[in-house]
Amino acid sequence: MTAFLIIVALASIILSLLFFWVKTILEIADADFADATYKILWILFVFFMPVVGVCCWYVFGRQTSWETRREYI
Repeated sequence: MTAFLIIVALASIILSLLFFWVKTILEIADADFADATYKILWILFVFFMPVVGVCCWYVFGRQTSWETRREYI
């Protein structure tokens, strides 16, 4: 029984990470960059280093501020 719970917990963690990984790649693809090279570099960085890349994108890469997001609402 405990082995089953461990497998379920690990599966849910893996699915969560996969969700955020795909969400981040789609967010990068939708983002506006001054140069397309930055978009390609971000996508490659997130693709080849998923955990570090996702964390770096949400800390350093997001360019849209809260004020510009309000314009879309």
